[in-house]
Amino acid sequence: MTHNTLTLKQVDGIINAAAQEGRVYHYNGGQVYIRLSMQGTALMVIDHTRGDDVEVSISDGSSYFAAYAGNNISYSDRFVTEPSHLALLFA
Repeated sequence: MTHNTLTLKQVDGIINAAAQEGRVYHYNGGQVYIRLSMQGTALMVIDHTRGDDVEVSISDGSSYFAAYAGNNISYSDRFVTEPSHLALLFA
């Protein structure tokens, strides 16, 4: 598992781009679970519960995607309808 940090503006871009491609699997208001590629099994979890101190982890999501197959449709559709705007919320 790797850890990196991002800005909230970058997080918005990642979430919104992933939603357009149907790759957002979960969002609970503080963490978002994104499949990096529909052809792969990499799972990116972005935790923005600490505002500007965003943490990103990437791991093998094989079992996660098997357990939550289909979740990407409703979560992605939600962000297509109402795009992420975290950068504005925490500005």
